[in-house]
Amino acid sequence: MIKRQGGEPVEAPSLREVPLRGPAGLDALEADLLSGAQVLLVLMTGVGTELLIEGLSQTQPRERVLELLAGSQVSIVCRGPKPHAILKPLGIKPALVVGEPNTWRDVLKELDAHDLVRGRCVYVQEYGRTNEELIAGLEGRAPKSVRQVKTYSWALPEDLAPLHAAIERIARGDAEVALFTSGIQVTHLLRVAEDRGATERLLAGFARLVIASVGPLTTEALLAVGLSPDIEPEHPKLGHLMVALAALAAQKLAKKRAS
Repeated sequence: MIKRQGGEPVEAPSLREVPLRGPAGLDALEADLLSGAQVLLVLMTGVGTELLIEGLSQTQPRERVLELLAGSQVSIVCRGPKPHAILKPLGIKPALVVGEPNTWRDVLKELDAHDLVRGRCVYVQEYGRTNEELIAGLEGRAPKSVRQVKTYSWALPEDLAPLHAAIERIARGDAEVALFTSGIQVTHLLRVAEDRGATERLLAGFARLVIASVGPLTTEALLAVGLSPDIEPEHPKLGHLMVALAALAAQKLAKKRAS
């Protein structure tokens, strides 16, 4: 997409997803599903949804797992279209698909609007890290009945050379746009820069380029470390971000460097 817009992509992977051996929290979920308890299952990512189903299928036949998840006592909430895309071909219909911009605030708002928390055992499929704000919000609505299902974690890439090269390129002023599609990318980038003793030079380099964020959650992560995005698309999708970059990046870059 970057090439089609006339740009030169420089790849610098900053994370990898590591499936957990024996996802945590599945035993309690399985027990509640088998007992017929009223369950609210909040699915945060497509990858995590796949791993959750695979984890349950290690102790129950897969057909039984799908039957349990599709049961009337289970209310499934998908944060956006990716978990839904995993469930749809399996014949599992969620009670709710949370729309854009798919933040934890939107999840809580929709849960309240549809009164889906009260009286249910609440499970949250996590995505690489604990979303403490979402967990706290759910615990305030369902005390003592909120559990986390950890299916994978985020780690640094095994090969850090591309990320090291990107840090030096930004620090030298040789980059024009830095594109972020998740908050953990920001965290990992700054961790690697700190390990290299390059944090100050990296932050100085960001002042001379256009910072692009895919959506509100990534923007929050950038602002938390003192980086203000120059571009954020109206819809938190990669295609929309590319359109915004094509329309605004040159103008934003010229203005930023002039100042």
